[in-house]
Amino acid sequence: MDAGQLLLLTGNALDVFGQAIESDSADTIEGLGLLPCRARYQMMKRHNSFFLGSFEDMDVVGFKSLFGHSYDAPERDGWFRVTRGVGRNPDTPLEGYRRGGLMATYLIGPLLILNPPLCKWLLRRMNAPSDALAFEEAAMASYEKRVAEFRQESRNYLY
Repeated sequence: MDAGQLLLLTGNALDVFGQAIESDSADTIEGLGLLPCRARYQMMKRHNSFFLGSFEDMDVVGFKSLFGHSYDAPERDGWFRVTRGVGRNPDTPLEGYRRGGLMATYLIGPLLILNPPLCKWLLRRMNAPSDALAFEEAAMASYEKRVAEFRQESRNYLY
């Protein structure tokens, strides 16, 4: 991971890479300790929202559906910067983690289909022979429409 080997984690998969998973309805589960965070679950308070953020020179869109958030991590390790929605937790402007080749986000799929620029970026990082995408024109049109919709202040990001 720190040597640059690429690893993409989505949804709550990143929680097991942290220090621990704490829950209001179960014992604490020790994590692998590879990320400097703790997940805190509230099983009766599911969080559902859409997300609009940025990374390098691109917008990133996605959806979240989770029982908890990630806490106690340094601000320097974020992957996306929040534009609209909730980051790793409601009090941080960062979403996910990026460390070495590890890229982890609470966004759920289809992450790469929803974000053709991010998919192309990952293909280049993997030294793929091409970053061309199937149905790229249609995918980009859909992506641009979704970004515009998610920017609308009248649209509540929670659902």
